[in-house]
Amino acid sequence: MNNTPISSSTPLLPTIKIIQLNCNKKGSTVHGLLNTCFNDADLLFLQELWWAQISPNSTKELVGHRVWIPILPTTTQSTDNLPPHVMAYFRPRPGMEVVLCSNLIQDRNIQILNIIYQSNSTTTIINLYNDHKQHDECATDLLCTISLSHNQPTIVMIQEYGQTLD
Repeated sequence: MNNTPISSSTPLLPTIKIIQLNCNKKGSTVHGLLNTCFNDADLLFLQELWWAQISPNSTKELVGHRVWIPILPTTTQSTDNLPPHVMAYFRPRPGMEVVLCSNLIQDRNIQILNIIYQSNSTTTIINLYNDHKQHDECATDLLCTISLSHNQPTIVMIQEYGQTLD
């Protein structure tokens, strides 16, 4: 039996820890994640966020935290004043940069982030909320129209509205 180690020509990428969760518009869920997961994750990808009326001018805002940097999707739907269905929180760490790819899509149901490592390798992560109530504007249909790079790893995280597990 040959005990020669198998080598790979693909360099090992740094580990990135991700938590994805549909918050079901519950403030306690968002607060709980932000307060307890900062040692367990680098990125939080959330769907169906809780938006609170924090400021005196009745504007609804997202939950902030001293450890996490919020990343909201860019949207062209500014006239309807609806909050996004997806967002991410990033915990800064040396050698890792997170870039929102608003040049690829501007929609409240899709967020595309490039994670760039110190070694200049990039992974694309797509945070997607697929609301079947919007028959002509399903996020998965929009995603199919986007030209993504085939030269780097891509992760797609999908939350289906009304999805049930049997």
